[in-house]
Amino acid sequence: RAITVSRILQSIKSHGIRAVYSLRENLGEVLEIDIHENSVFMGKTVQEITRDYGVKVGAIVRDGEFMMPLSKLTIHLTDRVILMVSKTASEKIEQLLSEIVE
Repeated sequence: RAITVSRILQSIKSHGIRAVYSLRENLGEVLEIDIHENSVFMGKTVQEITRDYGVKVGAIVRDGEFMMPLSKLTIHLTDRVILMVSKTASEKIEQLLSEIVE
């Protein structure tokens, strides 16, 4: 059931969002996003993203390598970022991502 919900969410999302996974009991989502030059997260540190947007960075994939989300690590162009987003922050993050791309 969770896989079906995630696939539906993934099909309706866009704006650099590569994948969406719904967390159990409607707690939030895990977003896998691609960083492009106009991304709201481009050039920010993990610490800034956590503080400014109220999300948790779970991992960063750079050039095919997984990187631990250390607080001082800066997000680069073409990174893939895994975010854990609470239900309350989800709409805000999706709106930020869509505003930058449009």
